[in-house]
Amino acid sequence: MTIPFELHCNLITRYPMKIHSIIIVSLLLAACGRHEAKMDMKPGTFASAGLKTEEETESVYDEITAEAPASQQPVQTLDRKLIRNGTLHFRTKAVKATKTEIEKQVKALHGYISNESQNDYDNGLSYEQTLRVPAAHFDTLIQKIETLAQHIDNRTINTDDVTEEFIDVETRLITKKDLEKRYRELLAKGRTVEELLSIERELSNVRGEIESMEGRLNYLKNQVGFSTLVVTYYEQNATEFGFGSKVMASFGEGWSNLLYFFIGVLNIWPFVIVVVVAGWWWMRSRKRKKNVDVV
Repeated sequence: MTIPFELHCNLITRYPMKIHSIIIVSLLLAACGRHEAKMDMKPGTFASAGLKTEEETESVYDEITAEAPASQQPVQTLDRKLIRNGTLHFRTKAVKATKTEIEKQVKALHGYISNESQNDYDNGLSYEQTLRVPAAHFDTLIQKIETLAQHIDNRTINTDDVTEEFIDVETRLITKKDLEKRYRELLAKGRTVEELLSIERELSNVRGEIESMEGRLNYLKNQVGFSTLVVTYYEQNATEFGFGSKVMASFGEGWSNLLYFFIGVLNIWPFVIVVVVAGWWWMRSRKRKKNVDVV
């Protein structure tokens, strides 16, 4: 029920003190009622009052966090740029069979052989190969090759972190490309010959730096993407000492050395003649002097 404004004014005019007292008491009672309601409010009251509980608030926070922009999400782990290289030196039963198996494994792992060499010895045969496989298959390749070895003499694995250099080259490359773009825009607006020549000179320098950075970046990408393993494997032939055969071989080598000696003497025959003539002259002079002393 609403009291008309004119009646409200008449009441205040006639009973000013009583009306003011009633208003003050009403305000105090209302304040006390709100305070008690706040103190007696229990967790379940949030739901009845249309407010969210603590669990619901946390759920809403999780939803907001999940829907937040990428810039507000936690920073992801930096993708490291690693170059992995290694060497493996081992003995095997059969070099040629091992070579065939290594080539098969490299092909199965989507790699290739960049270099290889063969060495023949008196007591065996050895191969050296440079293998390149995707970095993800590097450990698998090592494990498969080690199963072919009788004995591993040496195994070395190196890991080089080039993340900082990779990022630095990428950043500088972007900057240089932006500079090249601005130079090309200036070149299109050039008016005098001097301006055009100056801009073209600077543009040529920037272009050279860009090509150098692109080459370095491509090299790093290749080294990071493919790991390198240098394998050296050999086989040893078990042979007896063979005294008789070695004696006969020694006679043959002695005869060969004697022939080489005569050939060497024939090569210096002028010096031999000079030495013989000088010796004959010296002996003759000495004999004459001896005869003179006797007389």
